[in-house]
Amino acid sequence: MASERVEPPRVERITELAPNKKLVGSSFRQQAAIVFAFLSGLSADECEAIQAQLQATGKYAFKGSDNKEYVLTKDMVTLTKTERTVFEDRYAPTVIEPSFGIGRIVYSVMEHSYWVCVVFCLR
Repeated sequence: MASERVEPPRVERITELAPNKKLVGSSFRQQAAIVFAFLSGLSADECEAIQAQLQATGKYAFKGSDNKEYVLTKDMVTLTKTERTVFEDRYAPTVIEPSFGIGRIVYSVMEHSYWVCVVFCLR
């Protein structure tokens, strides 16, 4: 991981739906990981919309990555809003540098052709 300092530090507001892991795990068993992945991938606006529907109806249904329908109740998740001060941004560098590129192959073929021509033409 690489990091870059942020000047001046910025404040991020984080809104997320925190799952009740015990209740979600006992309700969905093997598919609990799908529910956790769905909850972790939500934006702040989506979290607030889901919380509003949970408060109004007590249930929220969604299709998971396996195209099955899952139903959350308001006991299973809690809306949390926090603030965090960020002093540095962390990222994974994604530079690809091949060690044996096409250019080297072409140059070696050209050099080989040159030396073969020199050796056989001068004889």
